[in-house]
Amino acid sequence: MGDDDRQLKYINVGMEFTNKVTKKILENLDEDEQAEQLEIMREVMKEYIKMEHEYNVSKTVLGKIKKGLEVEAADMDRDIDEDYRSHLATELEKNPVTEYGVTHDQRYRQLESIISGSADNTLGDDDLMVTEETQEFKDPWTRKLIEDPVTNKVCGHTYERSTVERFLNANTKSRKPLKCPVVGCTNNSIAKAQLFTDPNIKRQITKQKSRR
Repeated sequence: MGDDDRQLKYINVGMEFTNKVTKKILENLDEDEQAEQLEIMREVMKEYIKMEHEYNVSKTVLGKIKKGLEVEAADMDRDIDEDYRSHLATELEKNPVTEYGVTHDQRYRQLESIISGSADNTLGDDDLMVTEETQEFKDPWTRKLIEDPVTNKVCGHTYERSTVERFLNANTKSRKPLKCPVVGCTNNSIAKAQLFTDPNIKRQITKQKSRR
């Protein structure tokens, strides 16, 4: 297992352990004692999500630096460590971890579903759902109802798959960053690696279709 895989595994194991501890808190502590401990679990999960984001950004930065060194006849006196720190700070500033993005990440939402489902002791991991009312999901570019959703794990916004992929392909050719079109969103550089299918949103989209 490479160092990259190992670090991501540690983060994922930490997230799973946070969920397990949360369940133990709900099972073993009185309601008055739970509030403080559950808030700690929320903060721990947020930190893991931020850690994963910063790790992914750092990998991108290292890749760019490596490519630059290969293209240029690398100057051996160049301070690579300083270049890395500078580039990483710039990328994190351009693509920050927002509170909105963290709290809409699927892992954080799963934790919240564990907490909100605490009254139902039969709730299993496969049945975890965010306890939100079904809402209408519209693609922010076309304003049409979404059929095939992909969610951005950086900012938490959901797009129509074919639409965002079309824009990503066009922007790759023009070498321009693709900004999330949702008003107020600070994600200025959407990447394919940021997109995933959120099973909770997929379920809500299915319900949305059935009501038409």
